[in-house]
Amino acid sequence: MKPRCPPSPGAWRHCRPDREALVVVQVEDDAERQPLRSAASLQVVWAQRHEADLLQVVRELQLPAGELWAWVATEKGLSRQLKALLLGHHGVPEANVKAAGYWRAEGTPEDE
Repeated sequence: MKPRCPPSPGAWRHCRPDREALVVVQVEDDAERQPLRSAASLQVVWAQRHEADLLQVVRELQLPAGELWAWVATEKGLSRQLKALLLGHHGVPEANVKAAGYWRAEGTPEDE
């Protein structure tokens, strides 16, 4: 089993060849897909907005055994839900999950 890449934005691009990276990317449609390259063993899961529920996609992931790291960057409320899913459903240790809400959905209260 290869070690995983650390959780940070785009870390998978700079991982060594002896590392594994699983990247889940939500896009509007196929036109938004871009080639993702890494020296690491890279697996990419594309989730099309309006066709795939990102929470369900992450819930159904088959994560490899061993130490895992996760980095989440989405809308604030969704980031919280994804973090909870990674911690509870997938059992990733909290210290190994970085979840950031980069924007707030329109109409979301400030304190949420």
